[in-house]
Amino acid sequence: MNVLEHFVTLRLTFLTTQENEEVLTTIPYIADKLACTERNTNFIIKKMTENGWITWYPKKGRGKQSTLLFHLSLHEVSVMNVNRLILDNKIEEAYLFITTYKFPSEIKAVLLNLFQDHFGFTSTFKENKRQDVLRIPTDTKVFTLDPQKVAIVHEAHIVSQVFDTLICLDNKSGTFQPKIAMAWEQKHGIEWTFYLRKGILFHHGRKLTAEDVQFTFHRLMTDKTIPTSGLFDVIEKVEIIDEITIQFILKYENHLFLDLLSCFYSSIIPYDVNIELKSIGTGPFSIAKRDDCFLVLEANHNHFLGRPFLDQIEICYVPETISDSFLTKDQENNETKVFNELGSYFLIFNFNKVGIHHNLYFRKAIELVLNQSELVEQLGYPRGMVAKSFLVNKSELDADIISSNEKALDNLKLSNYNGETIEVATFESKEAIEDMNWLKSNCERIGISLTIHQIPLETIYNPSEMSKYDAFYCGETFDENQLLSLYLLFKSENSLLRFGLNQKLRNRIDALLKEVQSTIEPNERLNNLLNIEEWLLREAIVILTYHTVEEQRYHKSLKGVELSGFGMPDFRQLWIKREKEDQNDVFKCSIYIP
Repeated sequence: MNVLEHFVTLRLTFLTTQENEEVLTTIPYIADKLACTERNTNFIIKKMTENGWITWYPKKGRGKQSTLLFHLSLHEVSVMNVNRLILDNKIEEAYLFITTYKFPSEIKAVLLNLFQDHFGFTSTFKENKRQDVLRIPTDTKVFTLDPQKVAIVHEAHIVSQVFDTLICLDNKSGTFQPKIAMAWEQKHGIEWTFYLRKGILFHHGRKLTAEDVQFTFHRLMTDKTIPTSGLFDVIEKVEIIDEITIQFILKYENHLFLDLLSCFYSSIIPYDVNIELKSIGTGPFSIAKRDDCFLVLEANHNHFLGRPFLDQIEICYVPETISDSFLTKDQENNETKVFNELGSYFLIFNFNKVGIHHNLYFRKAIELVLNQSELVEQLGYPRGMVAKSFLVNKSELDADIISSNEKALDNLKLSNYNGETIEVATFESKEAIEDMNWLKSNCERIGISLTIHQIPLETIYNPSEMSKYDAFYCGETFDENQLLSLYLLFKSENSLLRFGLNQKLRNRIDALLKEVQSTIEPNERLNNLLNIEEWLLREAIVILTYHTVEEQRYHKSLKGVELSGFGMPDFRQLWIKREKEDQNDVFKCSIYIP
């Protein structure tokens, strides 16, 4: 424990004592309160005296009381300690200090405000230069920023800020737009030629060329340790025409090819960098720092589409209990955005493991006992609409699913279930754990035994560990390109849904996906994908629960808030409007991003 924290404990012990007011006490009494030996207590008192925090008049002899004077208030020393911990990047310790010590309510409120002031937007003027920084807390760590290997939505969002793709989809018009490639053309859907912009720079200073594009896709085509390589097995070869011209020859016509090239998995990486060790892209932000506590992004001044407004983004990792506690202050200046996250929570059975879950009647029993409406109603926010499809707009149109314990029991009897315990894994998410405990309770009513396992998020990168379980429960967040998101859900080896399928089920889905690829009309392609979804739901291979509702709060000075499909604001679009009356050296405003 730091000497400052010992002083706080001592100050709380003599809470009613004013500064410079004499109080009588003894070393044994103080040692008991500080949970220290008497020898260590003498050392601590000496340090406090040297720092000028107290004056100590010792009295020798058994039973004699010494005189203690405090020169700092509890408020002053508590603020000092919170500032110290924050400056040392000990964010969790700072929060625990505030919440575990028994501070008077008014001091605790001040400390919580101080803690939250560390996050949000800070705009400063120094030597006529303006610096705009965003600091946000998150409970989700980044395990990889290799674009071809990411499997977690938070990672995907960061990748989209650090890397660029050849093209992108404009969701408003539904058309593909230039990005690294300024133009392209195709012949018969087999031969695709892309013309690259000149002078695009990677973050390490080298110019991007067609060689980098070829390297990116050769890696995807040949490295079978990359979970997403199967998405690109349609490519026969990638040929360099010249320094800024690249050509793809496909094995067969694939009308999802442009969708795939717009996906973050297709982010262009440099041929001269080990991307697993250094996250070097061409995107609007570069990685300035990445460790167990922080991820720091800095504006790329040379970005080919223009540098972003924000100079720096500091993402701080905090436990879920802390991130949930963030509330914005100054409510009258805040704006709230509420939106349905694209995608859904779902339960998928593991068909690569032997068990009763291979029986359709058993799966139907689970489906019937999982009353989605009751789940949403009883557990509440952020659970929103009952999911009848992974697509929110389709859930709005489809009929409600009828749940029934009586029908569940009928199916259970037909399944020949003998009381086996079903091992269900879910990630360490508050909502997911609550959902599965709710399901466990409901299953017990009809005699089904579930054991719920909370596993770290990074376990998704450990297939051997994942294969131990009979079923998985998680959320799937979609990109704005929902057609592509459905395709990736069924095809990508990074998809937990696909992980649960055995080879027979995968072969059936892959055959249906071939039909999707050969379909010219986008709406027809989407209908074909929804037919696959309908089959998975009809066979209770997948059981959906709900779409989440997210609420994000911003200060009115924050502009350019455009939420990506990942439920996060696009950092490159954010900017701060400082009013005339705000033109001080430092301007701060709050932000809450769950």
